[in-house]
Amino acid sequence: MTFLHTLWATVEVNRCCHCGNIIAPEDVLARTFAIQGQHTITDKNNPEKPNISSLYDKIQVFHRHVKCLFESVNYVAVSHVWHPRVAELQRNGENSAANVDEVSRLIQEESIRIYFGLARSLEGPFEVWYDYISVPQWQKRWKDDIISAIPDIFTKARLTVVCLADVARTVIENMREGHDIGDRMRGISSICNSKWLGRIWTAMEFTLSTEVRVMLSDHMVVRNNDTYSTLLHELNGIWQQEVNHRTSSHQVKDIVDLKSSLVPWQLGPLFTTYNLKRQGIRIEYSHAYEMLTWRHVTIPRDFFHAFLGLLDIDLTEKQLSNDNREAMLQIARCCMARGDYSPLFMIPESSQKQYSRSIVPCGYLGTYSLGGLTIPPTVEHIAFRSGNPVITAEKIGVVNLVRKVDWVGPDPDHPMELFSVLAKLCLDFVGMDVYAFVNTLGGRIYGQALQRILAHLSEGNRVSVLRSHLQELYDAEPNEVRRDITDAIARIMGLSGKPMEGFCGTKLDAVQYMNTHGHTMHRGRSAALASIQCSTCHEQFLISVALLLPASEVLGAVAFRVPGLKYAFSHEGGMGMLLRDGQMVGRFIWGTPNCSCSQAEDVTIRLDGLPLPKCIT
Repeated sequence: MTFLHTLWATVEVNRCCHCGNIIAPEDVLARTFAIQGQHTITDKNNPEKPNISSLYDKIQVFHRHVKCLFESVNYVAVSHVWHPRVAELQRNGENSAANVDEVSRLIQEESIRIYFGLARSLEGPFEVWYDYISVPQWQKRWKDDIISAIPDIFTKARLTVVCLADVARTVIENMREGHDIGDRMRGISSICNSKWLGRIWTAMEFTLSTEVRVMLSDHMVVRNNDTYSTLLHELNGIWQQEVNHRTSSHQVKDIVDLKSSLVPWQLGPLFTTYNLKRQGIRIEYSHAYEMLTWRHVTIPRDFFHAFLGLLDIDLTEKQLSNDNREAMLQIARCCMARGDYSPLFMIPESSQKQYSRSIVPCGYLGTYSLGGLTIPPTVEHIAFRSGNPVITAEKIGVVNLVRKVDWVGPDPDHPMELFSVLAKLCLDFVGMDVYAFVNTLGGRIYGQALQRILAHLSEGNRVSVLRSHLQELYDAEPNEVRRDITDAIARIMGLSGKPMEGFCGTKLDAVQYMNTHGHTMHRGRSAALASIQCSTCHEQFLISVALLLPASEVLGAVAFRVPGLKYAFSHEGGMGMLLRDGQMVGRFIWGTPNCSCSQAEDVTIRLDGLPLPKCIT
């Protein structure tokens, strides 16, 4: 019997190395390995590679209950991408015609190289959890239970080693010490395009790990920079330093000609999710989805193992429906039952199909794009009626106007042209009321904090100058374009020419920002302006909305606001939805109150099909 058949095809009744009791079929098996006689290496700086073939019979395998592993062993968990030949043999089963001996040799060699690479960096004895060896791949009963335990295995490991098998040491040197921005950014992009960063399992493993080190293609472990918790955080930090010297991530990409390569901001919320886990903060459904959805996995249903591992909810993959759409709804309901509102604001699958990726160029961002939770809603409890969520929300009023504009344009001057159109529409709507104009255009349409705009206007005679400009614009002929006036209005309000402080965390000014992530949050060309009339005082106000149906089908919808709720890119109390017969037909994120008439009531929302990740569509 080959080494591989011993590991993958047979699980003898073993006694636990720790407690001495039998590891029964209903128990979760924890199998680790070490190199016999090599728990320590005397010369850790010796680059000489071990004689691999002489060590094949030195691989020592240990069996324990998984709970005994957690209690008794200093172990390192290996996060890596499977070699294609290993993956092919695993998929085809033990009767595969593939060269089992060749794959056995490959696994043995890689296990030894990883162990020796770790031994040069770690003090004291340790064992290694490595799925090539630790999971009986052809024994489904054992394998399924181990897979369900992987989140805990990585969470409780002394260390997780990230194997970037396609990244050379020179790439790290370029990133850290490159002569110019081109060298540094190409080093960063080479890491971002590593296969490891494109996989679902590895993203989950990284996020749940307590301590992380990186091993490169030479099987040597990289020294972490003292400033950053991991090499990957260092990568993100260096990238952000370069962005801070310019106006945007897009500009940095263009400078070094990285148009077809991934860079840190395109990796999804990988770093923020890792940081949230370290702080003990619960990961929201939408946050976990955005991190995983664009990544790849060999077995589509494995997405759910990783998804559930990140969410840490009382649900297992075995309990999920075989129908993937229903499985997503099951998970969403479980998250909402603990107060997670984010599934309600994701773009439903039906609406996803209505526009192409060219409309929202950031791919996975088009499903949610609002960032993590910063302030929970005033009423967190969500009940259910016939499987649909029932939330406490404030009824605002009825949509009586929907106006679409050309939000996106390739012309560098397009953002200011858009501002000119929006300023005129806003002025026609609110009239010569300066405060209402500023609140509507600056706050509800461009998403800036009203108090900051008012503080900016309070300097000198800006309010009177703004009023004068508004009068000129209001008196202009119907087809007369007054860019001179609208450009001046943008400057006076602080919306152009200077980055606004606030949620966007960018050096772009508010006008430019609406041509990047600002329009992504509003679904690109599916964004619109909507007028809502209060059901009590009949006052009307204008907000930006993301349409989920054609504009004509949104007319007459009722607007509800979720009091208190705030995500990273929204206003506090600005999150809400447009409902028709319980169906969400639009959402808004900057719709702060215009009057004090709204009353809280219980609202049932029809839970339509949530977006599916790319690996299972």
